[in-house]
Amino acid sequence: MRIKTNIVKLLAVLAILGSLVAIAAVPASAVAASVTPNTGSGAVGASFSMTASNFAGTSILTAKFDGAAMTTAPTTVTTDAAGTVTFAVLIPTATAGAHTILVSDGVNTATATYTVLQKVVITSPTSKKGSVGTSVTVSGTGFSGDGVTADVTIGGKALVAGVPVDNTGSFTGTGTVPQMGSGAATVSASDGAGNVADVTDTFTVTPTMTLTPNSGLPGATVTLTGNGWPVSDHVTVTFAGASGVTVDTDSNGLINTSYVIPVAATAGVKTVTGTSGAVTATTTFTVIGRQVTLTPATGAKGTSILLTGSNMTPGGTIAAAALLFGGVAWPGAPTTISIDSAGSIFPTTLVVPTTAALGANTVQATDSGGLIAYGTFTVTKPTIVLNPTSGSINSSFTITEPDGFQVPPPVPQFKLLSATPTLRAGLEAHPLAPYLMAAETSRRL
Repeated sequence: MRIKTNIVKLLAVLAILGSLVAIAAVPASAVAASVTPNTGSGAVGASFSMTASNFAGTSILTAKFDGAAMTTAPTTVTTDAAGTVTFAVLIPTATAGAHTILVSDGVNTATATYTVLQKVVITSPTSKKGSVGTSVTVSGTGFSGDGVTADVTIGGKALVAGVPVDNTGSFTGTGTVPQMGSGAATVSASDGAGNVADVTDTFTVTPTMTLTPNSGLPGATVTLTGNGWPVSDHVTVTFAGASGVTVDTDSNGLINTSYVIPVAATAGVKTVTGTSGAVTATTTFTVIGRQVTLTPATGAKGTSILLTGSNMTPGGTIAAAALLFGGVAWPGAPTTISIDSAGSIFPTTLVVPTTAALGANTVQATDSGGLIAYGTFTVTKPTIVLNPTSGSINSSFTITEPDGFQVPPPVPQFKLLSATPTLRAGLEAHPLAPYLMAAETSRRL
């Protein structure tokens, strides 16, 4: 009996020794392989760097994310003689929550836990800026893959709602920028499982300004609108670099007010600029010049013309000093010219000044309301008509006086006094020469 007991004890000792030998025979790396860090978090597309230790020396490692091969950097990961290497893995498209990264050399393995975060990115416009009403496309990753939808916001306001999320936790949605103030606005998203974006994007809202209508007369009242301005603030509006006025924005950054085009604005396309601090926007307005009508619009000095016009100050007047011909007060103009209740200038007959310069002359009329109208009158040389248009020395001829050429009466017949090269020289000795010299003639010897 005692011999049997001793045999049993001996066998037990031998078994223990065998186990110890078996354990010693197993490479140390099989029980000590590891990766550090063994936990991490980030969005889809992030790079996660780790160090593998105690793997087989000079062996090639592979990495899998929930069983699927991962992209690594470098592409081929090889341990050194001690079984150590540092490398990075690219986090693939995945749903929200914890996922397992498995690193292996074919014999030894180690794992790390990686938590995928929710992320939204603006994919259009690429500038990530624009005005209210701009179309914005957003993609999301790392959300729930359980068939829920996502709502996207910009600056806390809805951009697009009810966007389906696929089984990889990804979605794409497009919406338009709602009414909001200018500046940087956070773009975020949440899904039906309660996940909220951990990684957001930023869209810069830029202001706009519009004049309606965008063309008209000086002094016209138009509607000024705009959006995307700083909320509950002030905007300074300038016209062609001058005439600044201040308008207010509402709690949504909107402008909606009347605006008067400067009465002194000249014809042409003008830039209208709005400024609020560092924020600015521009638009254009085409000024249509207010016109006076001159009938006729050409003629010699002394020609009688009729002045009319419209779109002036209803019930106003034009003072003599405010009616200019060629930049100076029009000689002989009435003390006042009336304007009727519809803004039309009372038809007024005037005479082209004898001091007027030849060529185009600007006519300017400023009424009692400050409105300015312009016209152009072209002063031409007078032409006298001779009858007959040819003859010998001492032959008689008559002169027909045109409008605007004043020859003191009586105007009887004249005689050619000498055979000079031109009629002008032959008339120099005549008493009316000072008047005739001012005229062009068609008569030549």
